[in-house]
Order: sequence, then structure tokens, then C-alpha cells
Amino acid sequence: MEASMRRLRFALAFVVAAAAFAAIACSSSRSTAEGSRGLDPAAQAAVDVPAVRLLARFRATQPVDIVSPRDGSGRLFIVEKPGRIRIGRLADNTLVPTPSLDISALVSTGGEQGLLGLAFPPGYGTSTQNFYVDYTDRNGDTVIARYRASSDPDRADAGSASRVLFVDQPYANHNGGQVVFGPDGYLYIGMGDGGSSGDPLGNGQKKNTLLGKMLRIDVESGVTPYRVPSDNPFVGDPAYKPEIWALGVRNPWRFSFDRATGAIYIADVGQNRIEEIDVQPAGVGGRNYGWNYYEGSLPFPVGSAPKPTSGLTFPVYEYSHDQGDDCITGGFVYRGSQHPSWQGRYFFGDFESGRIWSMSTTSHAVALALDTPFLITTFGEGEDGELYLAEFMDGTIYELKDAKQAPSVAMARVGGSDRYATAAAIAQAAFPSGCTTAVVTTGEDFPDALASSALAGAVSGPLLLTKRDSVPAALASALTSLGVRDVIVVGGPGAVSPGVVADLETAGYSVQRVAGDDRYETAAEVARKVANRLGVSYGGEAFVVRGDLFPDALAAAPIAFANGMPILLTRPNAMPASTVAAAADIGVARAWVMGGTGAVSDDAASALSVPWTRIEGRDRYETAAGARSRALQEGWTDGQSLGAVSGTAFPDGLAGAAFLGVKRGFVLLTQQDLLPAATRQALIDSQATAASATVFGGTGAVGAQVEQLIRWHLP
Repeated sequence: MEASMRRLRFALAFVVAAAAFAAIACSSSRSTAEGSRGLDPAAQAAVDVPAVRLLARFRATQPVDIVSPRDGSGRLFIVEKPGRIRIGRLADNTLVPTPSLDISALVSTGGEQGLLGLAFPPGYGTSTQNFYVDYTDRNGDTVIARYRASSDPDRADAGSASRVLFVDQPYANHNGGQVVFGPDGYLYIGMGDGGSSGDPLGNGQKKNTLLGKMLRIDVESGVTPYRVPSDNPFVGDPAYKPEIWALGVRNPWRFSFDRATGAIYIADVGQNRIEEIDVQPAGVGGRNYGWNYYEGSLPFPVGSAPKPTSGLTFPVYEYSHDQGDDCITGGFVYRGSQHPSWQGRYFFGDFESGRIWSMSTTSHAVALALDTPFLITTFGEGEDGELYLAEFMDGTIYELKDAKQAPSVAMARVGGSDRYATAAAIAQAAFPSGCTTAVVTTGEDFPDALASSALAGAVSGPLLLTKRDSVPAALASALTSLGVRDVIVVGGPGAVSPGVVADLETAGYSVQRVAGDDRYETAAEVARKVANRLGVSYGGEAFVVRGDLFPDALAAAPIAFANGMPILLTRPNAMPASTVAAAADIGVARAWVMGGTGAVSDDAASALSVPWTRIEGRDRYETAAGARSRALQEGWTDGQSLGAVSGTAFPDGLAGAAFLGVKRGFVLLTQQDLLPAATRQALIDSQATAASATVFGGTGAVGAQVEQLIRWHLP
């Protein structure tokens, strides 16, 4: 139930995009006909089977195919269902900004339709510049088209299109979509049965239609539009279309060749009961995989008498829908070098459940490799044999890594039973050897704490939280264990009562209060305190943030701590006089304005009469990502330490700012149950520099699923 609810929440977050794909020809029906034929847990533990973790590499839009041109360029071509082909560079995890090819004007994208497949012939980039795509046109019919690369290897010549094959589609689903060049140099095409439900036209078994078939044609011989290889199994038989290589498939959405043996692995999406894997030895055509006489090894339709099996080839592996796995996504036999124990295992997944398995290519025993919350549309194989997958909703392309090998980026969560305990835990993690001074602010509101991060940095101490009228046990314990002698209370009596100050003094601490008549004056007084404490080392820079909304200030807080940059508060459209005065008093020579003009207007920012630069994004998550980029550019961070905090609940991030500041790190914002796109991209961009990552707060602030996604975005 927990896994089901997890996937339900994930799917609801992207319901519009889900409708666009209609679950890749997957039935939503469930059956208890036959259990999955994988290893039971005891058997799985007894053998050395792969365990997978993921590493995010790129982000695209509705990716449905990942293809290497095998030209030595280190590129992956990513097919986007709306009609674009993008290029990802593996060397630096960058996606080329301009699509290599955009044929969105030609493509029908409803339901399962779209630009669905891409294939590069052997010798691409040297002996040939041709490549081939599979798409559904505006009338919903299948087109296989040839294009050529332009003089720019990252751009196709959109005007070079020529139609190779056209297949009329009677319905809108079961389009197939995969095109792959085999080791024989011929183009193999997976064609679905034409759609609807149950193959009402009987195309899977019809001999005179290309629907429900695997096709094999020669497109690189110079014959227009193509040549039928003479050794195709039905050449010369007038009852069959000569292009047919195999028949009896329902929707072979994804198939691949084992680059070591030449065998074809066909993942055929089932109807209501069975998903199947068919394996065809190299060069062996003419097989009939049974659809629509059989669904997998079960007679079809349900309740019908078994039909003759003579001449039929049944799956080497099949699984039922009774565990929520009901839409197979075919993958590849691993032939890379990074994970030797994976050699010769076929990796595949399920679009609906998000599970990934590996299958022995000898015994065909299957073991679970990873359970994800993803809608896995496709797998890809790099030129070096390493494997990738695409998550349809968010569009992230992940590399498959060995979970038995420790990641290079250390990751931890620091939290407590409440915000006060969390702040205490963070303080002790940030200052394991203790400290003499601590900054204490209210944990019941946030502006004073957000303005205090630079002060905590100036005194080399943590930022701890208190209740207004009482000292939490976690705060008292932290002050003792850290060896604190001096406490700076930020905020007036309305934020931290005189009783709390008295209790701290009674406990033996020297207490000083820094406060003003309101949050703006308090921030101004804190800025003066920072500049005074830093003296000649103060560099004359400050952040300006909106004082009644807090996420932008949260993004600035670790940088402020590490670099002695006070955080000044302003109203959106008017800079308070107290802020202007404080900036003048401490000698602010340059301001960094956090957020867009809706947060801090140009007029408000200009009131300081000093040069200023805006750090902004379309939302708080993009602004935090922008702060990371600017921090690297300005040398405020070395990028080695990063933190993730809730972008909607701020107390954990307040204390986390000091932790990250000590490490000259930066913070990214997330939702509790969803990792925002901007944060995902910032994590990918951080892979080259990151050495450690910390999630602040409990799962009520940053959910376990989001924590796992963060892990999968870091090496």
C-alpha cells in the first residue's frame, strides 16, 4: 500500500503529462492469473545479482528514446515525444541548448503518438551522415524517415527529409516506435498491431500486413526508398509482406540487440494479463510470437480454448499484472566495463510500477535490481556499453550504477524531533569541537533568524532557536555540550522574552541582545554588529531580501555566513529608512538583491545608492539555484558542500545555514514530496564539485522519496 500511495502521489503531481502518453499502450486492468516468474527473496540473496542505483545526467522533455551514434563523440541523442531530438554530452552532463532536429510541426502527439524512435547506421559520421526516425504523422500514421546531419555535427539538416516507409494506422495506439540497426547493417522496425484492444483486426497473425510485426529492411544500399534483404524469411512467399522478419507481436515498444551475440531482445507490451520478453538468436527470422492467439503463454482471449502451438515461439520470460507491473519497457544486455558482475544480464523495467530487473541471458532467471517511483519510458546504451534510462514525467535521463559500490558524494540527514532539536543537532554537527559564542533567535518566526546568519559567521558560532517564553531542553543541552559562554539573542522582547534572557543568564551565560523596533531595524542592527565584529575584514557587500517572505533570504544565508555579508531586509516597493541608514553606516559598496521585482522592486533596490545585482528565478527554487551559480562565479563557495532544505517550512534551513556556512557551502530548496526541476538541474550541475550533501530536518520537511532523488542526482 505504501508503494502504491507513493506512486499515486507522484503520478498526480504530473497528471497532465501522464495523459499525454497514455501509459505507452499499457492496459490499466489487473489480473491475478499468474505470478511474476522472478527469484524469490531467498534465491535472490543466494546469488550475486545486480543492485542498481541511479545517477542523473540530463533533463529533457518527455524523453522516449536514448541513442548513441557510436561515433566516438561521447554524445547521447535523446528523443522527445513532442517531436524534438536533443543531444546530451556525457563529458560534462550538458544538454545542447538547441535541438538537433525539431519536426514537431509534422508530428501527432496525442496519447501514444509522437516522435518515438531514432537509429544511426553503422559508420555514422564517417561513411554516412544519414539517420532514421520513427514518428506518427498528423494523420496518426507511422512514418519512417531519413535525415542527414548538417555540417554542424550537433544539427541535422531539417530539409534533407525523405520518407522511407509509411504504414497506415487504423487506431491511435500500439504504434511500436523502435528503430534499430542490427549488426548486419539492416534497419529493424518494431510495429504494433494497429491498436484498439485485443487486436480486433487480427493483425498480429495476418501475413499481408506490416502491423503486429518486426520488420527488416535495407535503407543504406542506395536503393530508394529501401531494399528488402534477400534473406528475409518470407521473401518469395506471396502470402507474406517481404519486409516481415517476425510476427505475432502486440506492441514491441522497445527491443535491442545484444552487441556481443547479435541476439534480439524484444519486450512486448501485453493486454490485461502478461508482459513478455522474447529472445531471437542472431540471424534467426521468421518466428511467430503468438499474439493474438496467446498473451504470453496464456490463451487469448481470456477463457478461450488453447489454439495450436505448432510454429509458435513462447517468451523466455513473462510476468503477470498482479503486483502492479503491467507495462514492460525493454532494455539492454549489459556489455559495458564499469560493472563486471553485470556482464551478460539483460536489464529491463516496467513503466507502471517503476521497477527495474535484470535477467540472466542463460537461465533467464530474473531478480529485482531497483524499485523507483518513475515512469520508465526507455533504456539506452552508450557507446561504451553503459546503460541509461529515461523518466517520462520529469524528463531526467539517469545512468545505471552499481549500488554495491559506494557513491563518491557523502550524504546525510540531520534532524531532530522538532525545530529546536533539529537546530541543536545541526549546531553540534557544524561545531564538533565546540564554540564559545552562539546566536539565538526565535523559532516561532523567521526574519530575525534569517538576518542573523552573517552574525553567526562573524562570531564563528551556530544559530540556535528558542521559544518566545521558555528555553527548550534541546537548546539548553546544545549550549552546554558546545561549551558556549556568550549568547547573542537577536530580536526584541516580543520575539524572545526577557524571561528567556534571564534564564540564560541564570544558567551562567553572558547574554547580549541585538534588536530594533521591527524586523527591518533588527536586521539593520545585526548588520552593524557584523561589520563591527569583522572590522577591516568586512568587504562592503550585503544581501538585500524581502522582509515578509523568507525563501530568498534562506538561499542567501549560508553565503552570508561564510563571506561576512549582512542580510538587509526591505519592503517590496520601498526600502525602509533604517535599512538605508544601516547600509550607509557600515559602508555597503555593493548589494546583491535576492528575488525578482515582485520581491524587491528596482526602486527599492536603488534606494541604497550603490551598485546592485539581482539574483532571481521564476520561483524560489530557481532563485536558490541561481544563488548557487552566482556563489561559484564570485568565489563565495567552492561547491563542495551542499544542503537541501524545505522551501516552504523554514526553521530547519535557518540552522542549516550555519552548518553550510562553516563549510563554505550552498543551499538548495525543495518541496516535501517533490524535487523541483530547478533543484534537479542544480544538483546535476553540482556533480563535478560536490563532495558532501546534507538534508536538513525530518521527513515531514523533506520526504524520504525526495531524499532518495537527491541521492540519485549526485555521484
